[in-house]
Amino acid sequence: MKRLFLISALIFLNACAGADFAADTGCPAVSGRRFSVLFDYGRSDLSDDAVRRLEEAAAEARENGDYVCLLGRLEYRGVPADQGLDALDRAKIVGEIFLQEGVPLNRIYIGMTAQDDLTGFSAPQTAADERHVLEIVVGQ
Repeated sequence: MKRLFLISALIFLNACAGADFAADTGCPAVSGRRFSVLFDYGRSDLSDDAVRRLEEAAAEARENGDYVCLLGRLEYRGVPADQGLDALDRAKIVGEIFLQEGVPLNRIYIGMTAQDDLTGFSAPQTAADERHVLEIVVGQ
């Protein structure tokens, strides 16, 4: 019984997450490989390992004719409001890797949204407390 409930919950949550991608990026991919890239506050650089893994994902996307959906999630509770520009830089850097590896521009979709619905000073917040995530879906 527990296993059936967990499987149902997983399917439901996966469908909800997919709906967020479609709504926030306009991406037509309904399924595919999902992964995330985490960034430090105020940084948009990638490690060599991250670049290599993104290049591998890009080569696979190019070969399969997949869509690439990039969704930046922002936390902005109490620190400078220029995070939107930082998030855009992160998305551009990751998007450039897919372009350089031959994924056609019309197969790449980029969007940004808040990490959660609550913004403002709900609790003491510092830059170290924030998460800066770029979620990626590669698929059809």
